Amino acid sequence: MADLISFLDDSTATRILESISRAHGGGPSGESELSEALREAMREESGVQPTPNPVSDGDVARAALQVLAQNDDFEKIIKTMAKNPPPEKLGIPVTELALLTAVVFVLKSEFEIKRDKSGRYSFLFRSKPLDKSILKEFITQVSNWLPKGRIAR
Repeated sequence: MADLISFLDDSTATRILESISRAHGGGPSGESELSEALREAMREESGVQPTPNPVSDGDVARAALQVLAQNDDFEKIIKTMAKNPPPEKLGIPVTELALLTAVVFVLKSEFEIKRDKSGRYSFLFRSKPLDKSILKEFITQVSNWLPKGRIAR
């Protein structure tokens, strides 16, 4: 499965992720905030440090799909969609906001994210723990994908 996802081009990976997110309630009306505090908590939880390397939307989408593929139900959906990808809507690529919404959907589908009164986040796995290397790659990609100017505060 990892090879199948890694060979998806940027456009196809983002369309698949956005389609899955929208179909499971992560569409435009869903929460699409990924604050600096949440990103920092993700890095602390996983031991990941951001790097200055640029990350494409497709890199983030592929990492998110790898996380979702750890779930048997999502794995089947991803496999099917990778073989028959959703078309671009009138040639319009997936927007940054739609991708951000999809990334938050992935986080919420795999973790219960809680914030205490002091603003500190904690993460609980909703199901079996993810492969740590896949989780670290996802968090690394997300951390590097959002420069300071694009982060919800």
